[in-house]
Amino acid sequence: WQGDGSALGDLTGVRESPQTAHNAAGSTNPLETRRTEILNWINTHDICFIEAATGMGKSTRIPQFVIDESHSNVVWQLQPRRLAAKRLAQYVADARLRRGNCSREVGY
Repeated sequence: WQGDGSALGDLTGVRESPQTAHNAAGSTNPLETRRTEILNWINTHDICFIEAATGMGKSTRIPQFVIDESHSNVVWQLQPRRLAAKRLAQYVADARLRRGNCSREVGY
């Protein structure tokens, strides 16, 4: 949502399992199909809120989209508990390592 009332659109969809979220290029994650649109939205607006169904990859895939676009980009993930933050960081680092990216770019 943007202050002028414009919105990215409905990102709700079928819930994806964590294994599907980081599969090879043939991933069926709905966020993958809207990657360019999401990145354009993020590049156009100072503040973005992305709402989607649980399990779609908001915390795991979208930060990777941003980092993949430019390694100079920095993404801050806020989680309500320390354990959740640590597990999310480990999950994303593992997913990036499986895709051939350096997992040291993810920290907690």
